[in-house]
Amino acid sequence: MQHLNYPQSQYDTPPQACMFVDYENLYSYLNRSHDQRSHAKEVINSLISSSVQHVTHELKFQLSSPTAYADFSTMGSDGSQIQKSLYLDGMQPQFVPASLQPNASEIQICIDVLETLQNDEQISAIFLVSADRLYLPLINYCQHYNALCTVISFHPPNLSPMDEHSGRFVSASQFIQKSPPPHYQEESTPMHSHEGVRTASPPMVEIKDDLLLSALHVIIYFFGQYEDVFLTPLLRKLAEMLPDFDDPKYLITQLTESGAVWLEKRPGFPYNYTVLLVNYQHPDVLEAQDAIEKSRYVEEEAYQHLRENQSEVHDLTYPTEF
Repeated sequence: MQHLNYPQSQYDTPPQACMFVDYENLYSYLNRSHDQRSHAKEVINSLISSSVQHVTHELKFQLSSPTAYADFSTMGSDGSQIQKSLYLDGMQPQFVPASLQPNASEIQICIDVLETLQNDEQISAIFLVSADRLYLPLINYCQHYNALCTVISFHPPNLSPMDEHSGRFVSASQFIQKSPPPHYQEESTPMHSHEGVRTASPPMVEIKDDLLLSALHVIIYFFGQYEDVFLTPLLRKLAEMLPDFDDPKYLITQLTESGAVWLEKRPGFPYNYTVLLVNYQHPDVLEAQDAIEKSRYVEEEAYQHLRENQSEVHDLTYPTEF
């Protein structure tokens, strides 16, 4: 993976950065791709998660809540679920009227970056995540504010080392592991059948290990909305949420042996791949699902209450004469 060279802060506190995600551009780009059309949401989730981890853990930036821009109303039934998933993952979904203007997300991101740099002198870096938009004028503008701007894109330009924008682009593909991890890698011979092959599933047994129960909660909380769970983002999320345990693959193996989840092969090119499915007949899965639904209800109620309070503040009228 290409690593960016950012100057380290001379202070004890880490340098501050902001991330802006052109979700509209990513979603449109991946839906135009035959290979990724049915997995656009999963690919974007994996890209965002890996990008955030790279910025915070490897580059050592203090990152404020990333903002994702899109006209979610154009995404059909997925739109509402995408917004909820972004919010629960610590991101701020930002609506833009792309149905009226195709590049609305690009324009709004530029405006918000300008306002951020003008109003917050502590920001030393801007990270933009897009599919094929380069944001060249914005990169130049950031330089005037001594803020380094990096674009994570599926189509970075092929620049010479002497170009002034050299090093400001990173390929998004390197943040997405296209093939399954080695532990789950299938044989390189493609499957001829178009149907998934389910691995043998053992009888359901009670899960008594607290760590396994925590892993099960992570799977259902972050991936319960998907029928097929891709292993790359799942393993990454388990490592993030359970940092004291360094082998998330072992957790999946143990959950499989308990009958709470199972693995299925899927045909792919050039390699087959494996997905995880949750057994919603397992008592521990049902219990975890019920607990998560209750916690989400409380979260959504609190969020709705906050939005109502904000609306009341904006609706206040003030006397023009005192």
